[in-house]
Amino acid sequence: MSLATRLLLIVILAVLPALLLGAYTEYSARQAREAEVRRDAVRLANQVADEVRQIIVGVQRLAMTLSRVPEVAGAARPGVEWSEPCARLIGELARDYPGGIGVGVANANAELVCAASRVPGGTRITGDHFSRAMESGRFTVGGYGEGPDGTAFLSFAYPLRDDDAPARGALVVGLRLDWLSARLQERFGRNDSSISIADRNLVYLLRLPQDPVSIVGQAALPEHRALVSMVGLGAVEADGVDGIRRVGAIRAVQIDPQSLEGFDLLVGYGISKAAAFGPIDAATRNGLLLLGLSLLLAFAAAWIGGRYLVRPPVARLLAAAARWREGDYSARVSGVGARGEFAELASAFNLMAESVADRTQKLRSSEERFRTLAALVPTFVWFADRSGTLLYANQRWYEFSGVVPAEGAPAHWLEAVHPEDVEHTESAWKAAVADRTSFEAEFRVRRHDGAYHWVLGRAEPLRDHDGEVTGWFGSTTDIDRLKRADEHRSLLVDELNHRVKNTLATVQSLAAQSLRSAADPVEGQKAFSGRLIALSRAHDVLTRGYWKSGNLREVVQEAATPFDDADARQISIDGPEVEVEPRLALALSMALHELLTNAAKYGALTTASGRVELNWSVTGDDGGRRLRLTWRESGGPPVKPPTREGFGSRLIQGGLSRELGGEVSVAYEPEGVVCTFDLPLGTSVDMREPQAAQTYMDAK
Repeated sequence: MSLATRLLLIVILAVLPALLLGAYTEYSARQAREAEVRRDAVRLANQVADEVRQIIVGVQRLAMTLSRVPEVAGAARPGVEWSEPCARLIGELARDYPGGIGVGVANANAELVCAASRVPGGTRITGDHFSRAMESGRFTVGGYGEGPDGTAFLSFAYPLRDDDAPARGALVVGLRLDWLSARLQERFGRNDSSISIADRNLVYLLRLPQDPVSIVGQAALPEHRALVSMVGLGAVEADGVDGIRRVGAIRAVQIDPQSLEGFDLLVGYGISKAAAFGPIDAATRNGLLLLGLSLLLAFAAAWIGGRYLVRPPVARLLAAAARWREGDYSARVSGVGARGEFAELASAFNLMAESVADRTQKLRSSEERFRTLAALVPTFVWFADRSGTLLYANQRWYEFSGVVPAEGAPAHWLEAVHPEDVEHTESAWKAAVADRTSFEAEFRVRRHDGAYHWVLGRAEPLRDHDGEVTGWFGSTTDIDRLKRADEHRSLLVDELNHRVKNTLATVQSLAAQSLRSAADPVEGQKAFSGRLIALSRAHDVLTRGYWKSGNLREVVQEAATPFDDADARQISIDGPEVEVEPRLALALSMALHELLTNAAKYGALTTASGRVELNWSVTGDDGGRRLRLTWRESGGPPVKPPTREGFGSRLIQGGLSRELGGEVSVAYEPEGVVCTFDLPLGTSVDMREPQAAQTYMDAK
């Protein structure tokens, strides 16, 4: 490395802290801005949803008020084909209050009998909102619709009936979507944001700003339908229908509490990520420009210092070295000063000249050893002419390929490449030769035993003083072990994915069963928490055994620890050392947790004198071993058989009896509960399959 290069490295090291500080500042600013944008998206989505909800509530109140007007209420009575009094009233309302709302009345057959203007031939009301209002007797929100003149609107229906009698018709209201768009644009529109509203069928009602190709009235794309699961959650990041990346939030507007979809409308608010981060990007560009100028000035100063302060004494040292190289060992270095590092170097050089003759022989011996070492390097070293034809390969190539140099000329190296890799390897080599650039490719090569090994081939062009390529020098390294290691890593990732899915399925089933069987939500939450902790402790034991097996004593101790008083020692554990497969370990852990929970609530662990004994033994040989585990309570309050079977009993019976082929017996003796497990050992269960855990928990 030259002194000039070293000076440049010193400059780089000097400015490195500033670079790191700037990078950290940039990162912090982006993190803060991203959090701010997400908060804005959630806040504005809530505001837009509230605005839409208030508008719909206003429509609902208008419909409720009009339904009490005799002219409107009587228009839907049987036998009325068209109600002029009602039509005049609706017409006056439309003239006095122009805007985005249209009102009409339809009879029980969905025929329009009253509106501001009569359509020749009559009009029928379409959309399930009318039938839902007639059946439910409640105000309903419909979906996207278009009038005879092409005006898009959002439809509503309010049933018309007397007291508890069936509805004889409905007041239908249409909210013009262009009016709604203008209202939302005025209150919430921003250049860097978008507002989208979809009906219960996920058909777009409006989108701001409007696209050149409108999507209003069209169904949402499948990838956007998937975002329904994010309703009510925090901000998400996704591509909009216009391809712009946005940070947004989705909120539901529900007027009808009986809506099966859980919403009547969906409101989405998105903020352009590019616009949100524009100021930060501009500041980053300016900072990089200033940093580049600073580096340029620093490098220039280092270059000037090296040229006028470092190079002159270095040149004197090099001149003396050149004379020594020619055999003139009488040359000495002078004119570099009496003190300092260069003076020390000159003294060292002069001392070296006195002993260089003796060291020449040692150097030759060292060079010979180096050439021998180069021949032993475990890499194929080769040379090619300017056209790319291989002329030489070292001994390592012939040892690998199993051919002698006379039979396996390097020029035919492609014959040893795997047939599937020949095309891309040859193309890469020819392209490098044609472009006079570096060559690098991974491919498989046949070894002398016929096995193929992955190798990494690299080559650089050799150039003369004029820059013309005179040949190629390359090396090929065996990377087969690295490839195998990468494949192994992929297998480990797949294994982890299987186990995560399995665990999530188990937790999901635990939550469902705990909350379903609980008397109240608090009790259900506590039960779920306890079962989840028990499952976690069992997982800890299995993890220590790499999920091949778990130590039964550790499984039992982990389950009992939360319930045992360290001073009282109310729980005793005794039994031989046994390794159980993962599925049995999980089932036993969950079953013991249920027994311990019941003992702590109603049984032996409710009193200071109460005791629980856990004993087990193993019978049979390797071909049919069985585990017999006994739970025995004593010293507690008198035991009474339960009047109903709870989730814990179902879990024990289902998990250990039905699923694992064991036998479980429970005796409610007055002194305490006695539970006996007779279970097979050695059942082979693949716990990596996520459906295994799901089937196990669902059976309970």
